[in-house]
Amino acid sequence: MRYNENLSALKTVTENVTSFKGLNFSENAAPSELYRAENIALDTPYVITERSARSTIRQGVGINSIFAGDVLCRVEGTKFYYGDEVVGGITLTEGEKQICSIENYILIFPDGIYVNISNLSDSGNICSTYSSASGIYCDTVDETFNVMDDYLIEDVLPEDPAVGQFCAIPNSKGKYEMKQFTGQYWKDVKTYIRLWLNGVGTYFQLGDIVEVQKWQDKLGNGFKIDHIAGSALFYEGVIKKTTVSGLVVSRVLPTLDYVTVSGGRVWGCRRGVDNDGNMVNRVYASAKGDPLSWTEKVEGCGLMLDVNADGEFCGMCDFAGNPVAFKRNAIIEINHNNVRGVYAKVNNCNSVERGAYKSIVQLNGKIYYKTPKGIYEYDGNKARCISDNIGVLENSDGFAPAVAYNGKYYVSVSPENGTRAIFCYDPLTNIWYSEEDPGVVELVVREGLMYALVSDENGQKIMLLDEKSATKTEKEHCAGVGYPKDEEVISWSFETGKIGNGDFKALYPVRLCMRIGKNERGFSAGLIFDGNTKADVMTDVPAGVTGSIVIPISHRRAESVRVNLRGTGGFEMLGYALEYTVDGDIRGWN
Repeated sequence: MRYNENLSALKTVTENVTSFKGLNFSENAAPSELYRAENIALDTPYVITERSARSTIRQGVGINSIFAGDVLCRVEGTKFYYGDEVVGGITLTEGEKQICSIENYILIFPDGIYVNISNLSDSGNICSTYSSASGIYCDTVDETFNVMDDYLIEDVLPEDPAVGQFCAIPNSKGKYEMKQFTGQYWKDVKTYIRLWLNGVGTYFQLGDIVEVQKWQDKLGNGFKIDHIAGSALFYEGVIKKTTVSGLVVSRVLPTLDYVTVSGGRVWGCRRGVDNDGNMVNRVYASAKGDPLSWTEKVEGCGLMLDVNADGEFCGMCDFAGNPVAFKRNAIIEINHNNVRGVYAKVNNCNSVERGAYKSIVQLNGKIYYKTPKGIYEYDGNKARCISDNIGVLENSDGFAPAVAYNGKYYVSVSPENGTRAIFCYDPLTNIWYSEEDPGVVELVVREGLMYALVSDENGQKIMLLDEKSATKTEKEHCAGVGYPKDEEVISWSFETGKIGNGDFKALYPVRLCMRIGKNERGFSAGLIFDGNTKADVMTDVPAGVTGSIVIPISHRRAESVRVNLRGTGGFEMLGYALEYTVDGDIRGWN
């Protein structure tokens, strides 16, 4: 008998992975998942690639907020920059800002500052008050602003009037309207109340809706300014010639914790002491299309709704055309229509973590946000956790800036079993992947490009996070002098989930096969055996080597292995296969 007559070939098992399922930080991560990853993108489940290069477009000190309008805006110290232009006439407080826009206005909170982007010289405080201890003269003028002297003010129209007689009577809402007798019927006549306010143009502007304190019986609770001329303002109404003293007229703004824009209004919420010193638990809204007018005392202007839900507010956002307010254990959907007025639906569920208001993002008809336990998705009925694969995030800090970009949710968070990173979630595939976090303070999207405000030991800088999607013109449009400065090299790495039978049989890796689509600078491939934290590097793959790569593996016994790759520069992996034998097919000693 020949010496090898009864020998047979070893049986091998092959783990094939051609579709990747993203991050999974648990010990049970599958071979098709990434147990660890840095600077890896999964734009499709079938290709692992390096993230996009970044570009620094501005460096500064004291930049605490950025805003994406038709130009990239920023708050730097106490100044607001509209692109590269400092907006004059306003001084901001130091500290973080909430910035929103509606119509031609950019609004900066909590300062209550407005900037008219069609005329930057029209910028100032939303709140504005005119007061005078001395007498204020007021009278009635016609629609050509000529003084009217000969008219009656009655509860009902006279029975036997002379032709041309003027008479003002209250309408169904209690406001006086002027009528004139034609000889056959009473016709409507438009009249205005004229208030002589010295320097009125420095306090108010045409179209403002203001509140009146004192003399409401004569002037009304508030009114819309229809005309300003010289030292007088005009609004629709009727009054007998008179003088009022101690008059206070105000363009008001409630104290707001958080703001959003929805349905053509600016909305805000407040739990605490209001402007009058009262404790409130309330949602407010500006006039529709007019972010400078907030009083609810004038019909058709601002709105106000007391909320029946305990706890402090944690944020606001727009959701399908209606505002949503968040408390720690409730999501409050607010609706407004002409039939039911303003009302709210309170959904008790896991809601936004305190301090995590920047995590709130609307995307594809759902809201994404951070709770103390993880990232949640809310569809209008239920809230569910979507971040189990990257850890519960419990005891993580509430700071979590986020944005919707290219149909995905990007958020900067610190998982319990990993370092802080920018995590990306794709709702279409339920896949997470991550990028290195350079110190993100805020994320915004402008013109289809994602920008980040970053803070580090050198101060603050504004970065373009997806440099490859921007043209040279777009980068230069937002960049400061001497910028942009593009990132030159991207270091990336990833580690797969465990490969093994799961039945306590050891495995013996034989060879690793990879399908590489791009390899610009070379990379290292290795295996991590059992519970080790470092990979045994088997080989370095030189730059330019692509296609099918087969790496033989020296004999070694293990309960499980993970595939580990790391490198710099452009890279694409389309799949891999690990071939191994198991106990029962081989006998030997290590």
